[in-house]
Amino acid sequence: MIGYWRIACCFSFLLFLCPANSSFTPFSQTSSHPFLGQHCSSSEKTALLQLKRDLSAAKPESSIPFQPSSGSLLTSWKPNTDCCSWESVNCHEVTKHVIGLNLRGHNLSGLVNSIKFLNLPYLERLNLVNCNIGEIPSFVQKLGGLVELDLSINKIHGKVPKWIWLSESLVYLNLSNNFLDGFEAPPSAPFLSSLTSLDLTSNLIEGSIPTLPISISFLSLAKNKLTGEIPVSLCSLSNLTILDACYNYMSGQIPKCLEVLGDTLI
Repeated sequence: MIGYWRIACCFSFLLFLCPANSSFTPFSQTSSHPFLGQHCSSSEKTALLQLKRDLSAAKPESSIPFQPSSGSLLTSWKPNTDCCSWESVNCHEVTKHVIGLNLRGHNLSGLVNSIKFLNLPYLERLNLVNCNIGEIPSFVQKLGGLVELDLSINKIHGKVPKWIWLSESLVYLNLSNNFLDGFEAPPSAPFLSSLTSLDLTSNLIEGSIPTLPISISFLSLAKNKLTGEIPVSLCSLSNLTILDACYNYMSGQIPKCLEVLGDTLI
């Protein structure tokens, strides 16, 4: 048992060396794909400019480190320029629709559910790291094409919602470094989901490891308050390659089936 936990506690180091294990890649400061004779959608530009106004009106939050000042906020977002050339915006190379948005470090407290993200219907990647939002935004369930979502470091309380298992598009979800304390009840048997990567490191999650979708390949539950035994249901997860459950309060034996999978499970 001791050997298992020593191995598990190395996972964070392995992931740092091998970022390919996570499908979410950081946005560059400017991310544009010039395509002759074509510019970003006028309706999407309007939505982004409204977002800038909302952010500019928000009061600075002293608890957010490295928060951009209102004077320097998204200075490249200008009405007379192509929004695909704007800082923190990523557009599809051909269609020029906005598919990625990085608002990391901007104070969205009290704003996150009023911002018109739904006016960006082609959005696939959304980075809301360290935005002081305090809750999982309700709108993300309605973004039908959202593939990658990072909500880490946001003081989010409550339960991990069951809709994350039922999403038909979401592949990567990072909820690490929040105050989540458990799971809403997921389906009771192995089930299909689009989700392959889930990071719940450094929360306050209590109870046992829940039933997981068979699509999961990466799962981090490190630094929580999990108890009970390692569930045998993990043996049915044929895609699972990384499971990090170190720094919890779990007990019991490692299921024999996981020992058999040792060649593929890190």
